[in-house]
Parts: sequence; C-alpha cells; structure tokens
Amino acid sequence: MWKYIWNIGECMKKIKILHFVSGLISGGVEQMLYNYCKFMDHEKYEFVIVYQHVPVLTCIEKMESIGCKTIRITARSENLIKNIKDSIDVIQSEKPDIVHAHMNLMNFCALYAAKKCGVKVRISHSHIAEKNKGIMFNMMANVFKQMCIKYATAYFACGEEAGLYMYGKKRIDLGKVTIVQNAIDLQYFRKNKELNEQFRQTNNLNGKFVVGHIGRFSHQKNHNKLIDICVNEDIYYIDTYNLFKNNNKVFTNINSYYPNIDGYKLISEKTIQIIQKNIIKSKKTM
Repeated sequence: MWKYIWNIGECMKKIKILHFVSGLISGGVEQMLYNYCKFMDHEKYEFVIVYQHVPVLTCIEKMESIGCKTIRITARSENLIKNIKDSIDVIQSEKPDIVHAHMNLMNFCALYAAKKCGVKVRISHSHIAEKNKGIMFNMMANVFKQMCIKYATAYFACGEEAGLYMYGKKRIDLGKVTIVQNAIDLQYFRKNKELNEQFRQTNNLNGKFVVGHIGRFSHQKNHNKLIDICVNEDIYYIDTYNLFKNNNKVFTNINSYYPNIDGYKLISEKTIQIIQKNIIKSKKTM
C-alpha cells in the first residue's frame, strides 16, 4: 500500500528543469525561454534559470513574473573553475530532473556539471552557427563541440543550420537532432490602432510606412540588408543604432557601408530610447 502511495506521489511530482544561459539581457535566447516557459504547464513543470553576467533588471522581472526562479553564478570569463563548481553546487542544491544548456559552444560546462551530479537528462541547445572565424577559433570550437556531444544526452537546435554547425550532418541525417522552433507570442505583435496613431503623430510619420527592427548589432541580423531595403524604398527604419555607435564592431562595418548613415531616414535617438524602454508597447505601433 505505501509503495503504491509513494508511486502516486512520484507521478504527481513536478519535473524540474534547470536552464543554463550566459546572461539575462533580453536577448533572443531569453525571449525564447520566456515564450516557452510562460505557456508550459506550471502544474507539471518547474523552471530555474541559471545565468552568469550582470542582468537587465526588466529581464529578471519578466522571467520571475511567470514563475521562473533565477540564480546567478560566477561567469566563465571571470573564473572557469569557479563557474563549473558553482554549476555543480546549484545542481546539487536544486536537484533537477533535466539540465538544459543554451550557451552554444560552452554548453559542455553545464552539461559536465550535470553529468557529474548524476542528472540523467542533459540537453545541449545550439542557437547559432558561427561563421567567418579564424583558424584558432575553429580549432577550439571543434574541441568544444565534441565535449558538448559527449556530455549531452539530447541534442537540440533552433534551426537546421545551427544543428549542422554544432552536431554535424551525420547526426542530423540520423534524426538525432531535435529542431525546436523559436516560438513567439502573437499577442505582442497585434497592432493597437490608438497607439499606432499616437506614435506616428509624435514622430511626424503620418502616411509613412514604418518598419520596426528589434535586434542586437551582430552579423547574423544582417543590418546592411535591412538598411538597403529602407534606403531603396520609402520606408522609415527604427533601430537602436545610435546607442551602439561608439563601441560596436558591426555598427562600424555598417557605417563604412553607408558613410552617410545619419542622413538616411532613421528616427532620432530620443525616440529609439523610448522604444527600447517599452519594447512591447512599441511593437504594437508598427
């Protein structure tokens, strides 16, 4: 009888998932996690997000608002050994059923810690395909990939290219890699007529076609193509470019591509800052 009651209790127990990320800075990985964790059954699943770098406060608040617990550990860049030790300590303390790593080539750090702690389900998730890197980077990357594969029990990727980069064509062809599409919440993009009219009037955009772009300055976002489209069409382009002018390599490349970028139809830095502070509301105005 007691064994039967114990088995029922085990079946009713929530599945605890530890998600390891590099940081909580409102990036693509964080948004993907938010979208999935928000809509998964919280009666069945419990989520803990383990991060490393100084977080964006609004991102922490957003994750915690949907019931995710957040824990900060030492960053790899500060002390790799301490990072792995902290990971082991967190895993031993939280006792998760699943460890899910979202740090691309560095997934092995969390997965090694998880294996050492006896976690049976260890997921490596590839979110990017690195390109145009040097010989030394590629040599190290190949070592890190093998370590990710060794310590993982399941291989995830956000797309086929990211999966091919991390796990190789053979594992893709054999069906050993699960492609997990980055889900979006369509409610965030549903247009609000009142906000739309107010935004256009404030920024003198009545009658204009406006494109809102949300994304960091990285090669994968293909900003040159986006600006090409806006320059060749009667489109007003909103981006956070002013905020990164002085310290971003990709912006420097864009600026050399378009030497007179400030002269194009780009909305002012003041407007950009307002948009950045209330990104969800701003999406509804496009």
